[in-house]
Amino acid sequence: MKIIKIIFLAVILLSIIGGCSLFAPKKQKKTYQRNNVGAEQATEDLEGCKQQAAAVLKRDSTIDQDISRGQDSDSGGIEDTRLAKGLNEYDEKNRYQRLVDECMDGRGYNNSAR
Repeated sequence: MKIIKIIFLAVILLSIIGGCSLFAPKKQKKTYQRNNVGAEQATEDLEGCKQQAAAVLKRDSTIDQDISRGQDSDSGGIEDTRLAKGLNEYDEKNRYQRLVDECMDGRGYNNSAR
């Protein structure tokens, strides 16, 4: 009987925690604005900045892989755990967006979220 109570409480707790995700803030889409620039030019600039950001991330990834290959497995390097991979992906996405934002800023655009 005690096990059933524990399972029941665990299910309720998980339901409450899962329900909180319904109220998480929604991501806002970023827009880039610049006076006297048409939509076509803005799209071209954004695509150029996205390509540039992707190239920087690819270059950095190649450097990181080269460094990892040079390390001994017993040297205490960072293990590729699921958590480490997840954090790296999160950092990479954030860095990508920052690079795009900086590039667009350098081209004279103001960035705002909708």
